[in-house]
Amino acid sequence: MTAHLPRFKPPVWLSAKSIEYVEGEARERRADFDSIESFAHALWAALYDADATSEQASSGGILRELSETPSLVIVDDLDSVLDRDALARFLLFEIPRSRSKVIYTSRQRVPGLETIEVGGFGNRELEAFIRSRASEYELRAEECLSRLAAIRSVTDGFPLFVDDLLRPRDSLGSGRLSKTGVNGKATPHENMRSGVSCLPLARLPAGH
Repeated sequence: MTAHLPRFKPPVWLSAKSIEYVEGEARERRADFDSIESFAHALWAALYDADATSEQASSGGILRELSETPSLVIVDDLDSVLDRDALARFLLFEIPRSRSKVIYTSRQRVPGLETIEVGGFGNRELEAFIRSRASEYELRAEECLSRLAAIRSVTDGFPLFVDDLLRPRDSLGSGRLSKTGVNGKATPHENMRSGVSCLPLARLPAGH
């Protein structure tokens, strides 16, 4: 006798991220949700391209829907809302009790959650990425690679950090990552450039 498994909707990606990094620039973005109510509206928009009613936009309404319509819900940037106690409890303890499945992404470990840590590039991937960025920013690739150990030590091989480090300083705009952070908020990159400030990278001559 064949067991009947629930039919899942396509994955739903809902992000609490309010700052994103595009080509090394920090930009504000509107988070998909920052409360239980806004989570419901974002969920209904993703599932049905419709708005949630007042009854649906509640913790009970969300749990009923996620049990009646099993879904894979990806809650992105969970650490952005961990200080919102009611929302964090709902995301971490109530939604998993529904028939839906939840995957969380977070830059920090959350106690009680099974964690899969995504690491940075290995040596070969890092070397290839540095070469591609050197070409993009008209830097001397071999000179960049001679500093590979220093680059790895301050970026842990994460491509976002490597790109930000190699991008020429004269291309920095007002939204760039810096020691002052973004709109007064600290960023993970605050001390990265100062960590290799003694390692200037030469630009290729014009018309190379």
